[in-house]
Amino acid sequence: MPAALFPGLEKHDPLPNALYRALPARVRHQYRVDRGRVAGRPARKDDCRRLNLEPGAPLLHIDRVAISLEGARVEWRSSRCDTTHFVYAVTLS
Repeated sequence: MPAALFPGLEKHDPLPNALYRALPARVRHQYRVDRGRVAGRPARKDDCRRLNLEPGAPLLHIDRVAISLEGARVEWRSSRCDTTHFVYAVTLS
């Protein structure tokens, strides 16, 4: 996320898991999600360490790019989620 577009975000250390709660409402509504990809992937070594998983455990890998209303990329997110206790829900409008 470009720091200039999200002033004060660096004060959150570490960033909260629910990042949008840390953003002011005026910022949240200035961009839209342009594309996202979801894929099943095996856990990598660092995933296993961070998520306390066995090597090769199934993970949900989510990549998403948010675009400003002016067309600039303002966020890239890559998430790797343990699918044992996780549901990925999407609402399109």
